[in-house]
Amino acid sequence: MRPTLLMLAALVAILEPAAVARAGDAGGAAAPAGSAFTLPPAETAGLVLLGGAGPRLESIRYEPRRYRDYHTPRYHRSSGVSQLHAGFFDPKDFSSAGVLFGFRGGATIDDRVQLGIDVDWRYKSEQQTVVVSQQTLPTGGTAEVRRVLSRASSNLVPILGYIQLGSGHDLPLSPYVGAGAGYEAYFISADDFNTGTHFDAEYGGFAWQAWVGAQIPLSSRSRLIGEVFTNQAELGRDVDVSGQTYRETVNLDGTGMRFGINWGF
Repeated sequence: MRPTLLMLAALVAILEPAAVARAGDAGGAAAPAGSAFTLPPAETAGLVLLGGAGPRLESIRYEPRRYRDYHTPRYHRSSGVSQLHAGFFDPKDFSSAGVLFGFRGGATIDDRVQLGIDVDWRYKSEQQTVVVSQQTLPTGGTAEVRRVLSRASSNLVPILGYIQLGSGHDLPLSPYVGAGAGYEAYFISADDFNTGTHFDAEYGGFAWQAWVGAQIPLSSRSRLIGEVFTNQAELGRDVDVSGQTYRETVNLDGTGMRFGINWGF
């Protein structure tokens, strides 16, 4: 910009004396020194135009263009995810369901894909009793004296790697499906008080689960979840009978439900 202004000032300085001379010839006399028609020397004209009393010319400024990133989602994008849940699991070959607690943790590959590890603990306790005697209480009701014939407890611990596919977090109710596979351990402890025998066993083996559920967003990071799942496993152990080794198995196929809270970080 400065070279251009200097060239314009020099051109004005060259052409102006001729115009003043023509004006003097036409009027009979040249303009006196110091009059309004007198211009400064060419070498200082550029300085007058740029920094003197002449018009001030602002320089051009360049600023980065501001634009909106339409690819950024409205919710918080998390790199990790955790989940605490509780529910029940009911194996089809057992008499009743057992309570279940669990934890799920992993990483979000993108808005709809999640990879991680699921660890659950299912506990069940039961006993067999017989009524020995009964009596009526003075305040009403009946008191019973029972004899415990047997008592048993079991613990089931699945440890699974899983993948979960969802519909994103833009909906008020977001469905998802998942599947996991890994190792499952089953522990049983029982006492028979009639015979005085005690039983302890540990079974293990491959297992897999599949589930379908939905989540309700509480905030940009946390969600309530509810899901129905199926567990497929046939766990076993080696036992010695009369000097020979056999494979003893227990079937743990069944269904259950889980409810909890899921959050990202």
